[in-house]
Amino acid sequence: MTRRWFLVLLLVLALVVAAATAYAVARFAAREERPSGIRGAVFIGCLNTRCATRPLLALQRVYRGSFYGPPPYPTEADIVVTFRSNSDGEFELKLPPGHYTISQTENQRVGGSLNPTDVDVRKSRFTEVRLLYVEPRG
Repeated sequence: MTRRWFLVLLLVLALVVAAATAYAVARFAAREERPSGIRGAVFIGCLNTRCATRPLLALQRVYRGSFYGPPPYPTEADIVVTFRSNSDGEFELKLPPGHYTISQTENQRVGGSLNPTDVDVRKSRFTEVRLLYVEPRG
């Protein structure tokens, strides 16, 4: 009878270890699957702090790489995604980790211009940005 209890205890112990291992692996896998990318809002206004900004629905492009620093600079072939902010100016893009530049699309008439904005995306994190289309002085 003692041997039977020993085998039962050993079986229970093996099941507990297997369950704990499965739980740990599932938590680790879930942590690895967290998305990364860029989220933020697009506004139009002026650089003067007394000037009110307002949300902007506009079309932007995300390039792999940077327009700043030494060449080579991003080209049409480096476009990762073209996106439109919503009517509240908000957007969210899922992107792999890397260095990106957001710029406005050509021939878009929104009443202002957006300077290219460099963004670094880190693994399993969203980088928050605020994009401002600057209105010409009038």
